[in-house]
Amino acid sequence: MPRKIPEITKAHWLEQFEKGKSEKQIANDSKCDLRTVRKAIHDARQRDEAKFAHAGLVRDALRSHQDFLIGDLSRIISSFDLPDAEQPVISWHGWEDSTSLRIETAKHTWEKAHVVVPDPLLRQHLKNDRLWKLVAHWKKAAEVYQEAAIALQIKTAEILGKKTGLRLSTRIRRPSICTYTAAESVYRTAVQRALGMKDEPSFESCIVADKQSGEVISGSQIFAKASGREEAVREGIIAALNVLISTAEMQRMIETFEALKEKWESARQTAKHLKMLGMIPGLCEICELLGLR
Repeated sequence: MPRKIPEITKAHWLEQFEKGKSEKQIANDSKCDLRTVRKAIHDARQRDEAKFAHAGLVRDALRSHQDFLIGDLSRIISSFDLPDAEQPVISWHGWEDSTSLRIETAKHTWEKAHVVVPDPLLRQHLKNDRLWKLVAHWKKAAEVYQEAAIALQIKTAEILGKKTGLRLSTRIRRPSICTYTAAESVYRTAVQRALGMKDEPSFESCIVADKQSGEVISGSQIFAKASGREEAVREGIIAALNVLISTAEMQRMIETFEALKEKWESARQTAKHLKMLGMIPGLCEICELLGLR
């Protein structure tokens, strides 16, 4: 039985051969049969090729894994949503119908849209990373802002009703204030002014008491039906705007929005900096299966 050639010897012979030594010279120097040397060199080359191919597969697998992690991080970055402060959290359509139920439904929908759930593998890679603390702070700030924005909407409806003496409705066939035009505009304009933004042209200059139609209008929008009380309702809407700006609900909404903006920026920038690395640090169970420790 031919003696077994150690792998280290095979590798040495392959190295000599690749440096220019002939198989015959290697056989003579090693006092081995030429066929043994030739087979050993062939085996060593096959082993190296297999190792190289395996390394390539592992490299490609790791790249694919990293692409997946970076993709998930990108998804998280895109989920960081800074709402438009002027945009009410809840639609004004159907406001007077089952308002409490609509608020709860809207809150659930809004919260669901702001849930950040990282893939478990990304969480393993960034197990103790400060990103998750920032995400938690951002989510909490978003919840607090949502509550404040809803409270401001409720206050808007309350003040409009008091200042105009009309009920709010999405159906304005009889004397009433239209929620999705008047309340929406009052809310938006009040927030803009509270934030130091200017409305051009001004809210007041756009509202018209149309005595022929018995309506209070702004451009092509009907704000209210108030036959015989058009001017008084117009003034009531303007008064509601001015009162709303100075309410505690407005101050709370602006404060919570600014806090949310700060948390949003911190979480977003931290996630973007991680993404700019081009790879996600740390290890996960997939990395271990690929031979990383």
